[in-house]
Amino acid sequence: MVKYKGGKFFLVVILVFLLIGIIIHAQNGFTIKGKITSESGLTSGAKVDIYRDGIKVRSVNVGDNGRYTLRFEFNHEYTLILSRQECFPKKLVISTIVPDKVLKQNADFPPFEVEQSLFTEIKGIEKSFSENTILKIFYDEQVDNFVSEVYYNDAQIKKQIETAIWQSQQIGKTAEELNKLTAEEYRLLRKEYDQWLREAGQYYNQGQFSEALNGYKAANRLFPKEQFPIDRIAEINDLLAAMRFDESRKLAVDREYTGLVTQADSLFDELQWAKSKQKYNDALLLKPGEQYPQEQISKIEEELAKITAKSKGFERYRQAIQDGDRFAERKQFLRAMSSYKFALTFKPGDEIALQRIADMGIILDEADADVEYNTIIAEADKNLSAKKYNSAIKTYKKALDVKSDEQYPKVKIAEINDIFKAQEEQKQLAEAYNAKIKEADNAFKGKNYKPAKSLYEEALELLPNERYPVTQIGRIDRLLAQIEADKLAAGQYASLLTKADTELREKKYAQAKTDYSAALKLMPGDKYPRTKISEINKILANLAKLQRAYESTITRADRMFEIRSYNVAKDGYLAAKELKPSEVYPDEMIAKIDSIFMEQSRLDAQAKAAEAARLKALEEQLNKAYNEAIARADAHFSNKRYNAASDGYKSALDVKPGEAYPQQRIAEIEGILAQQAEAQKAYEEAIARADRNFNREVFDAARTGYNQALSVKPGESYPAEMVARIDSIEGTRARLLAEQQASEAARLKALEEQRNKAYNE
Repeated sequence: MVKYKGGKFFLVVILVFLLIGIIIHAQNGFTIKGKITSESGLTSGAKVDIYRDGIKVRSVNVGDNGRYTLRFEFNHEYTLILSRQECFPKKLVISTIVPDKVLKQNADFPPFEVEQSLFTEIKGIEKSFSENTILKIFYDEQVDNFVSEVYYNDAQIKKQIETAIWQSQQIGKTAEELNKLTAEEYRLLRKEYDQWLREAGQYYNQGQFSEALNGYKAANRLFPKEQFPIDRIAEINDLLAAMRFDESRKLAVDREYTGLVTQADSLFDELQWAKSKQKYNDALLLKPGEQYPQEQISKIEEELAKITAKSKGFERYRQAIQDGDRFAERKQFLRAMSSYKFALTFKPGDEIALQRIADMGIILDEADADVEYNTIIAEADKNLSAKKYNSAIKTYKKALDVKSDEQYPKVKIAEINDIFKAQEEQKQLAEAYNAKIKEADNAFKGKNYKPAKSLYEEALELLPNERYPVTQIGRIDRLLAQIEADKLAAGQYASLLTKADTELREKKYAQAKTDYSAALKLMPGDKYPRTKISEINKILANLAKLQRAYESTITRADRMFEIRSYNVAKDGYLAAKELKPSEVYPDEMIAKIDSIFMEQSRLDAQAKAAEAARLKALEEQLNKAYNEAIARADAHFSNKRYNAASDGYKSALDVKPGEAYPQQRIAEIEGILAQQAEAQKAYEEAIARADRNFNREVFDAARTGYNQALSVKPGESYPAEMVARIDSIEGTRARLLAEQQASEAARLKALEEQRNKAYNE
């Protein structure tokens, strides 16, 4: 009958070790695990400069593998400068500000992993871009963890480097130097300017505003006085600012929604249905259209319909899930899987347990190094649970052979040795205790209660922690008390029934029920008081039902009255009056509603007249605004300012969306602009072909191309200049050819004369 129970001691030991681990981790603060690589692929020679609240505190040299681990105290802002010789540095910001209530509850956050590649430094270029913060890490209360926000990714930094290289190549090209360029150099520069504008325009039309901004800035640097790039740069900066604001607001909503769903999922996994359902409902307030929270709420409602609070199997299932979660937190994954499988015995096919088992399987597959240790520990724990202490010690020692630094097997071995020692001490006490219990049981069976009680008390002195003698002493005390109570119960029972019957006839239902209940406690086996209590309950239920119906009807009517839905409210008060005709309140409210109806009729007549006057004035204002917009747009159209005219006609449509005239004009302008764009395209293509032929010195084809360009845009000076230049080149070539031919003829003539002279001589 002696059973040694070491569970409490084991639980205390585990809690102490967990508490020590949490305190140590909290003291260490927030951990960053990082890696620095470079564009060249080298990782050695890097370092991290650390600033706390704006003051440099230390520098850390990174190992040859590029990896480093840093810990930061809570409630500070840190700046990290990652650098390496011959590389541009990168700047990171880490905010460890966490609410005190969070730190007091749980300051254990997982390490945050950061990997950054440094770009090779280009000498002689402007590198102020490297001073920008590229990444911020901070605590997000919605998800109860640290998150990161990227300000500049590697592609954006690469673009900044390319821009800085281009800027360094343009240094010294002042406006005076541009004026000194030849026509050909100016044309090429202008061509590059146009190319930047075309590329920026494409990015702009595609909504890639950052890339478009870089293109317009490049064009502005070529021709700083051109107004179009300046206007577009200002416009895009405004757009990007607005987009960052909208994105920030969207991210805030997303973070809050994700945080609520994460909390709800966690509560769902812990089977805290009511709290989980509330969190899912809060998430739906932020994003009403999301399906996932609605599906989870449906699952919760299904579970609540199936499971009762008194279900023993459910409690054991929940305990098994919680045990598995605790083992998983301590990275004892095999023990966790055993607990989850144990949970399945109470709830076969459960998705939570099956998912947990699947998760543990993945973790165990990824943690091959821990499998053997965890397997041995699981076997040892099983032996310990089965009280196979010698086998358990051997298995824990086997686990130490695999992981000699682990404390858990050492604690368990010490615990088992304590059990062996305690068992020996208990053995002698147990023998005397068992003998005394046997003697007391015999006396109890013979209904010799007072001697039996004394014997149980003597046994309890031997083993004070045993529950059996305490239970038996309690049973004896109750039996002795019952014997005395039975003597008094009969008289009290008859008196209570007489009093309760009188109260029932007088419709004093509460007093009658109290006395019948008191009688039933004295004689639980008698059906009469139980029947009377059931009769009273039905009467009270009907009265309560009538009162609830009346109060519910009045509440709905009052609510309709408050929101001024007077017809519905009046119907409600009439319905309440039918339920309880003696009540005065419904009559008062009906009279009040009738008075309101009379006043509303008078006010409605006044409001209709005022609204008619307001609508007439509004129509006059709209007509005036529309006519003024049309007049301005027509003036722009007459002066061939088509974009301004289109904006004017669109403004007129904003005032009167259904008008046909501005729509016809806008369509006409779009056709004109399309023709102009087509002409410009044909002009540029002709110029491009002519330029290629000119560069290849195919002047006839080049002249044809420039003349084609002039036929499209007769007023352009560039193709006319190039035709003149070709004519000049061909004239020069013809003159040189004539001179060469004349020189050759003279040479041949002189040679002939020399030959004739030599022949004659």
